[in-house]
Amino acid sequence: MGIFNFFKRKKQPSNEDQLMVKVAEFLFGGIEQMRSQVDDLYEIFGHRYTKSQISGVLTWTTSRFNRVEDKSAAAIVDRGLMARPTNCLKSREDAMTLYKYVAKKSFQRAFKNAPDAMFEEMFKSLGNCEDGATSDIIPGAYGEYGYSVTNPIPTRGIPTNEVYLQKLALLSGENFHWRRIGSFSAPNINNPIDGYEIINDKGETLCTIYISPYQNVISNQAPKGFYIKNR
Repeated sequence: MGIFNFFKRKKQPSNEDQLMVKVAEFLFGGIEQMRSQVDDLYEIFGHRYTKSQISGVLTWTTSRFNRVEDKSAAAIVDRGLMARPTNCLKSREDAMTLYKYVAKKSFQRAFKNAPDAMFEEMFKSLGNCEDGATSDIIPGAYGEYGYSVTNPIPTRGIPTNEVYLQKLALLSGENFHWRRIGSFSAPNINNPIDGYEIINDKGETLCTIYISPYQNVISNQAPKGFYIKNR
């Protein structure tokens, strides 16, 4: 039973209905908000799908978008939605329409009344940069890998900076954590670059690593002094 079917029912709510109410509250802020989004998409898709079908893919996509670190289209659409046997959407174009709609709703909840241009920049920062690198080293980069702002480590969207850093381990065996220190630029790299201070358990700064999140790959190469865990 789809969540949308619950809206049409006029009976004492069952345990299943109550669970759906909680899901709608958690993901959309309430049933009315969810129904509004279903209605929006029903019109956007030109009535090609039933509202019950839309409620199913909308709920799945919104849940996935909220809980995974890699929020790129490659992760949510290509390896996620399009790979699901129960996916009702007939094309990747429709899946991308749904994905961008979900991303925009999330952005609007976080930044009320923000201009569309700000959303488009955020959308790129999720790993949807069409001209991003697809290799562990960005073409045209120079300087020491990861340590030079002109040779930053590529990741696919700002949320995946954490994914990459969690994969790193020091060859020395020391434990470490990191702290973002700001946004940087380089003459050979399009879009902002993030700097992360690497700090050991004694509170000592070991180094600064630079990451470029506007690429189309999460690097599997480690900078000098580190290695990739479970490679």
